[in-house]
Amino acid sequence: MMTNRDCDLPAYTRSDLCQLDDLHLSCIGCCGRILKDKSAVEKDLKLNTKEHAKYHSTDMKKFIWRFPPRDLRSCGICPNLINDDVRKGRIHCPGHPERNNGRDHRQDYCDSLHMCKTAFLFSVWDDDTKERFLKFLKHKTKKQKMDWYHYSIGMDSDSLLTEFEDSDFWNR
Repeated sequence: MMTNRDCDLPAYTRSDLCQLDDLHLSCIGCCGRILKDKSAVEKDLKLNTKEHAKYHSTDMKKFIWRFPPRDLRSCGICPNLINDDVRKGRIHCPGHPERNNGRDHRQDYCDSLHMCKTAFLFSVWDDDTKERFLKFLKHKTKKQKMDWYHYSIGMDSDSLLTEFEDSDFWNR
């Protein structure tokens, strides 16, 4: 079987929508299946973050592989997601290549080529449409208090895309 190591394919799919630092939004929609409420997800994020602190200084691979691939926490998230900056709501995988100078510690562990429909469409939109979508997200964050949890749910289910397409932001 050919893998992305055998050819010139990217090792992972990158999207500008995964981490929106200026809006304090992180999307974890494709990192498992969020099955429970926000408090259950936060509880498992705290557990993951605590476990990461034990492994981080010794061996990232051991941290990533402490669970079999595709095993999820009881709330439905990947056991490798951590929240190491609660004030900013930045949730991420410490094995991600953008956290490790290009080295991907998730290799053969997760589906690093997955991209949700919204992120894919965003990647092919013109700059004006991208800017309108970001303004839409900013509006949702400021006026409707959308946080990382609701952002993740909305991105994964395509409901944010549908809402954007039905909004005045789409038709400007």
